[in-house]
Amino acid sequence: MRKLLLLYLISWMGIVSSMAQNIDSLWSIWNDQGLNESTRIKAIKTFSNRLNEHNPERAIFLSDSMLQAAGEQGDPILKAHAHWLKGDYFYYQYTYDSALSHYLSSISLFKDNNYMHETAMVSDMISNNYLRQHNYVKAQEFSSKSLDINTTINDSAGIAASYKNIGVNYYYQGEFVNSLKYFQIARDLYLELARPNWANNYSFYTAMSAISFNFAVTLSATSYNVTLHLATLSLNAQP
Repeated sequence: MRKLLLLYLISWMGIVSSMAQNIDSLWSIWNDQGLNESTRIKAIKTFSNRLNEHNPERAIFLSDSMLQAAGEQGDPILKAHAHWLKGDYFYYQYTYDSALSHYLSSISLFKDNNYMHETAMVSDMISNNYLRQHNYVKAQEFSSKSLDINTTINDSAGIAASYKNIGVNYYYQGEFVNSLKYFQIARDLYLELARPNWANNYSFYTAMSAISFNFAVTLSATSYNVTLHLATLSLNAQP
């Protein structure tokens, strides 16, 4: 037992160490002023979620430094990415009003500069932000906006992601038939794009909806049968 525990600890330490090295490596890319901006931003987006989960202090410092750099350079796209990153930070901290404020600032800048792919992606994050607050109407509104944009710019992967988000929204409302429909569309799109790993993820969502739907149907039928049985007992008990 002790050997297993020791092996587990060694393995976990290796994972943590590897993650820290990856983050430090990507952090150094961001700080390398000799690289072009798109490369530096791509590095930031690659590890921003892990940073928010494991080192939020560095995440907020990073977004602040990006905002400062954007102001100094007069770069609206860098500023848009900085607001996006800062929105993600507040999202992971469950501070949804602050997250929304930064996401909306990011969308405004992206739209003004015709960065529609990024506009759609941030719209999906706003949808998730509202979903966490159980505001399904607003979540659906921004998922639909993302779908419209992705359809306009013919981004098949983006369209699949938007369909998935709409499916998630329906799932949490208990509308399993609709959620199943949208999850299947997303899964089929990823299969067409030859992305089996993504398709497998969406197969999970599809199965989840199907199981929930069947459970709801069974539960409803059981409830009906119990009610009918009680009513019969009541009638039989009457003189």
